[in-house]
Amino acid sequence: TSAAVTVTVIEDLVPPTVTVTAPADGVSVIEGTTVSVQATAADNVAVDRVELLANGGAFATDPSSPYGSTFAIPADYADAGPTNLELGARAFDRAGLSSVDAVNLTVVPDEPPTIELTASPPDLSDVIEGETVTFTATATDDIDVDVDLFVDGELRQTRTGAPFTFLYTVPDLGSVV
Repeated sequence: TSAAVTVTVIEDLVPPTVTVTAPADGVSVIEGTTVSVQATAADNVAVDRVELLANGGAFATDPSSPYGSTFAIPADYADAGPTNLELGARAFDRAGLSSVDAVNLTVVPDEPPTIELTASPPDLSDVIEGETVTFTATATDDIDVDVDLFVDGELRQTRTGAPFTFLYTVPDLGSVV
């Protein structure tokens, strides 16, 4: 037989610790993009979960390390100009205690793309039905850019990356606009 053992159960009064490890505090990001939010957490007993926060509201919960998720910044978030975004993490332990850490980012407006048509038939020129004409454009953007070819107001082709070259066969009795 074994001797009896007496233990005293004490209340867990120590909250977990949490640190946002990404993104870095103070960085600028473009509206309409996604940001990876990563955190580390520790506790004297055990971490139960980590909530990932945007401006104080939870957008994801991660029950196991490594803690993280991605946050999609709305496309219109900074339409009025550069805008603060607080991204953070709230760690909970099994006793329900919690702590928070956060970083501040500056969200900047998504600038419109620039496009230049670099090769095409001359404006108001005649093309023969059945002829294949070439359109080439250069385009840049601060995020990503697609280029569409419209003929008579209808979308005909899309290019999702450079080179932005389109070959279009003129239909019978049609005109290229």
